[in-house]
Amino acid sequence: MPLKPSFRGNTLKLSDNIHITGVVAIVTYAVPEIDKLGFGWAVKVFKRFEQFSSVISGISRHIQKIERDEMEKYGYKGAFAQYLLAFLRYPQGCTAAQLCEICDKDKAAVSRIVSEMEEKGLVQRHGTNDRLYNACITLTEEGKTAANFVRRKATAAVNAVGNEMTDEERSAFYSNLESIAAKLQIISREGIPEE
Repeated sequence: MPLKPSFRGNTLKLSDNIHITGVVAIVTYAVPEIDKLGFGWAVKVFKRFEQFSSVISGISRHIQKIERDEMEKYGYKGAFAQYLLAFLRYPQGCTAAQLCEICDKDKAAVSRIVSEMEEKGLVQRHGTNDRLYNACITLTEEGKTAANFVRRKATAAVNAVGNEMTDEERSAFYSNLESIAAKLQIISREGIPEE
């Protein structure tokens, strides 16, 4: 009779003697051992996880390289690209606290990048009142020029990589990706659910 696996926190229990904790254990030990024990379904799940995480990591690396390469042409950091696009979406400005949410970055990273962008003349703070974190930050004219450059380059890149998709395929792809991201956010906050 096949054993029913169970999850507890970040540990997968396959039997009384086989417990797997963490991604490293899954990738380096679990998949071959599970396969030998006849847990073919688990191998498929782990291979899907490995493929998914590898593809997503690769996409992220390539995006960061493209941002870095394009922004360096103008003497800016690649990290500025995401913030410049965020400011385009919020032309009335936003606070550093809001940028943390919009860009999914921590307070220290946002503070550092905003300060660097301010030094380069891309953004300005308004109404600081001794609270830089809550000041409204907007693009300067130079910042708007840089942001529009990033938007044009981002549009060209998205068009180049997605030109073989139909509108329906693109819509389904982004819908699925957003659903996966939302579920992963919950799991990262609350842990893997019990079965």
